[in-house]
Amino acid sequence: MLGLDPYDWQINTYEDINDYRRTAVVAANGSGKTVSLVGPVVLWWLYCFPRGRVVLTSGSWRQLKTQLWPAIRAYQSHPAFRGWKWNQMEILTPEGGFTSIFSTNDEQKAEGYHATAATPVLYIVDEAKGVQDGIFEAADRCTVTRYLYLSSPGSAMGKHYRCFHDEAKNWRRTRVTSYMCPHIRPEKRAEDLETYGESHPLYRSMHLAEWTEGEDMLVITPEQLRHAIDHPPAFKAGGQWAALDFAAGRDENAIAVREGTLVRLDQVFRQSSTVQARRRMANRLKELGIEAHNAWGDSDGLGLPIVQQMAEPVESGGDGYRIKEFRGGLPGEDPEHYLNTISEAWILGAR
Repeated sequence: MLGLDPYDWQINTYEDINDYRRTAVVAANGSGKTVSLVGPVVLWWLYCFPRGRVVLTSGSWRQLKTQLWPAIRAYQSHPAFRGWKWNQMEILTPEGGFTSIFSTNDEQKAEGYHATAATPVLYIVDEAKGVQDGIFEAADRCTVTRYLYLSSPGSAMGKHYRCFHDEAKNWRRTRVTSYMCPHIRPEKRAEDLETYGESHPLYRSMHLAEWTEGEDMLVITPEQLRHAIDHPPAFKAGGQWAALDFAAGRDENAIAVREGTLVRLDQVFRQSSTVQARRRMANRLKELGIEAHNAWGDSDGLGLPIVQQMAEPVESGGDGYRIKEFRGGLPGEDPEHYLNTISEAWILGAR
């Protein structure tokens, strides 16, 4: 009806929105997601559900005002939408359907929408990487028929990122690279590839739709971590070692165990009593048969007296288990290049 010639990924996304409650899209820069996907979906919803509501916001208000809204309004004279009232940033249907477009600066406008069988709600967040969690929490308080969250990639954090990772099972997901968009010139892609290289964060974000922003501030990037998890090295048997991290109150104590080349979290638990936590950890390592000289405890701050008490004889209230002290704040083996032991451990570990 609109005379469009959508790409395959756009057709698939239209179908996902139709069939699934939650749809998330991460797309390369310049993919056309706002004009060629969001705009038609807004019109489709109100056409199919004349009493329906479309709630729409974006991490970029300027993009909504200068790109999306003009793209929607271009169809104002289409006979399919005869009788609709077109106001500034608003559409009203004769049956009572409407669009509600708001800035993410006002969380109160993000809630209060509740769908019924006669008035279904489509909730769209464009450029979701720049939207604070408060907006998404407000959206979750609504009764929504369909969610559509889409954005180009940004930092490896926030709701949009979680849609593809921690919360992936709840979302129908699409990743759109520049290779899936024929209007993006191959010459542009080749130029960027030659300029930055395939592993450069900018190239991966612009063309491969990967989250990379802020990676220059990280020792181990999310992409490296995911690759390591997805492609673990072959297991080789060997001895046993352990590392202990101590806490108190609501923080977590942790026991990590290495067996050969396999490292795993053996236990993670909360315990307000440091005495009880210490005894539990010492007893667990003894159960595993790990010798005390093959175990290390984080001995900066709270951990130092715990390690020392663990080494005391049982008859003196200790555990008779003298582990090694890991003092991350002290100078390391290469003080010329590293500030302290913990920075040396992290960077060498990453390498």
